[in-house]
Amino acid sequence: MEEPLPSYPSGAQQHSWHLGKAAVHIVIGEIENVVAAMRLNSRWGSGPRLVSQPESPLLQGFKTLRATLSTTHDLAALEPLAYLKPFLGVIRSEETSGPITGVALSSVNKFLSYGFIHEGTPSAAKAMSTITDIVTHCRFEATAPDSDEVVLATILDVLLMCLKCPAGFLLSDDMVMEMIQTCFRMSVQTRMSELLRKRAERTLVEMVHTVFLNSASYFTPTSRPPEAVLPSPDQGPARPSASPSAGAPDGSTGESPEDAGEGGKEYINPRGVRFRPTASGEESGKSQVPTHKPYGVPCMVKLFGFICSLIQPTRANSEPIRLLGLSLNLMTSDLTIFTLTLRTFYHLFVSYKASLKLQMEAFFLCLLNSVMESKASSYEKQELALECLVEFCAEPDFMIDLFLNYDCDLQCANLFEQLCKFLYKNSFPVSGALYTIHVLSLEGLLALMHALADRCKPSHHHPHHHPALPSPPISAEELAKRKQIKRLLLMSVEHWNPPATDAAHTPRAKEAIPFLQEYHLLPDPLDEQSMALYLRNTPGLDKASVGQYLGKENEFNQRVLKSYAGLFELHGTPFIFALRSFLE
Repeated sequence: MEEPLPSYPSGAQQHSWHLGKAAVHIVIGEIENVVAAMRLNSRWGSGPRLVSQPESPLLQGFKTLRATLSTTHDLAALEPLAYLKPFLGVIRSEETSGPITGVALSSVNKFLSYGFIHEGTPSAAKAMSTITDIVTHCRFEATAPDSDEVVLATILDVLLMCLKCPAGFLLSDDMVMEMIQTCFRMSVQTRMSELLRKRAERTLVEMVHTVFLNSASYFTPTSRPPEAVLPSPDQGPARPSASPSAGAPDGSTGESPEDAGEGGKEYINPRGVRFRPTASGEESGKSQVPTHKPYGVPCMVKLFGFICSLIQPTRANSEPIRLLGLSLNLMTSDLTIFTLTLRTFYHLFVSYKASLKLQMEAFFLCLLNSVMESKASSYEKQELALECLVEFCAEPDFMIDLFLNYDCDLQCANLFEQLCKFLYKNSFPVSGALYTIHVLSLEGLLALMHALADRCKPSHHHPHHHPALPSPPISAEELAKRKQIKRLLLMSVEHWNPPATDAAHTPRAKEAIPFLQEYHLLPDPLDEQSMALYLRNTPGLDKASVGQYLGKENEFNQRVLKSYAGLFELHGTPFIFALRSFLE
């Protein structure tokens, strides 16, 4: 009686599974399927042939494998590549037609989905690397466009199964990125049908989800920091020829397995399989469990960089262009892109707000000033932006995040103040007709008031427990003092900057300096170091007027210029960058 096939184990503690004779029968059945498909082609047709005539190496490989399997009672006794080699040879061959390649791909997909290759399989990492390398570089003879696209769809299935199968975590970071870029190129090939391109997009999304979910579970604190080598999507789609291709990029396919842990420690993966380091002196013939670490943080860094490169309006790879791309997406008239951009910023705020202070400031300023206040924005676009703002306002820490990090910071805009003013002004219908944007604005105000009321409850009088507060926490008096200093400095800017009609940009230092001394923001008598700090750190000062002040030839101004230049860290900086930093 045939033994049942194994299913995916959750938390399997053994290193290998006995696949049994049933698995052998399945491989034999797939051999027959591929050979039958090859016999239907005139190149491998079963016409009269002398015994002495050489047979096709592809067919000979299947015959040899079948002879081996006839004496095998358990597929686990064979290494994966021993029975995969003929199938992979068909996939790799450029002489095979699309239908033959498709049958071989389906066979490999079945082996992966049935769990024939798993953590405890000997040489599992090598087998997975070989499969992904050959499938991503698959070439075959074109027949009919429809049947060729069926083969390309099967390639997508195999690549996805490589990630999701029990041995998928053995893939290297480079192999995972190559698979993902293959799916991406297939999704942007205009010569493909829309159905195939959409399927490639869905496969790409599922791959990204799988990578981040698996990487989060496999991540260990001892992981080395990744090298930020960001792949570029500009390598282009697969070369158009008579042979449809998976569009794989050129690159290294070898794995770089790492030891299971430092100092000979064991490594246990989330499925419960224990990996022990190989002891010196053990018999070389004894089967050892590989001590591979899974793909992890380096792969996530590369993948995130690749995704960032896709959202920019142009294909330049510089970081400023990528940041510009996100901001320009807020100005697009395409509501789908606009909605996805809003969701991207929302998730970035929720997950990484501690590292994206300046980026989030640019986002909110663009949203408030360029989208909501612009008459060119459509009603639907303003409504989507307001819905996003209301969702932000509903976050329990949103109010305190804005106030602490922006309104109380001299170098940042008063985001909380601007947001409240905007919601208040926009919640009242000027024309008398009540629209949804008025209701949404009121909802945002109520959400902020609700958060304020919650913080007034006795249970919330523990600021040192709040994640948005610094450590040690700042007192309310200190925050009020910061806010007052910021207000006075911004008022001093109005005293300093020349009027718009002054083409000479003459600084009004005689008005600004007494004002600052009156509120003890500058010492009296004035010294050059304090004046240099004011000119260097106060935002909004007219640059031309600052240059005019520093360029005066009297002794005090020259001392201020020397102190001002000393505030820049220019040691070891190239001249161009130093000059740019000084002028900015």
